[in-house]
Amino acid sequence: MGVFSYVGFSLCCVLFFGVVLSHADTMLQNDTISTICPNTNNPLLCWQMLKPGLEAKEIANLELKKRYSYCSKSIKSTVTDIEVAQEYMGYGSYIVADLNTMGAFTDSGDCLNSFNQPPPEPSVLQKSVKNLNDICEIACHLTHFIAGDDA
Repeated sequence: MGVFSYVGFSLCCVLFFGVVLSHADTMLQNDTISTICPNTNNPLLCWQMLKPGLEAKEIANLELKKRYSYCSKSIKSTVTDIEVAQEYMGYGSYIVADLNTMGAFTDSGDCLNSFNQPPPEPSVLQKSVKNLNDICEIACHLTHFIAGDDA
């Protein structure tokens, strides 16, 4: 439980700070344009030049926020599945533990697959989720091997 709780906590922190920083970045850009454009000789032209870049950035940030939210739910489910699998391993219910580790592998894989869509991930989240998915795959193979004797 310790390793999976640490991994889950670490990934939740990365998700939280990613969402906060991407939101702060968008607010900073809006404030920047509001500050810069009125001081130019042609504020309308300034706004017309900078606004499309801002909109593209805001769309990218919105997509990243959706990904972070989706991954947060997937990771929470992954951690829960691993905790339940651990519990059932203790009871000797290897088939139930196997089903839960397969669920954890699927949940972490769902988050990992979300990185195949644009925009590119600016944080280390993708690598962390890949590591979590690899750990879940190992646990899945292990419980499947153990459950094979129980089936």
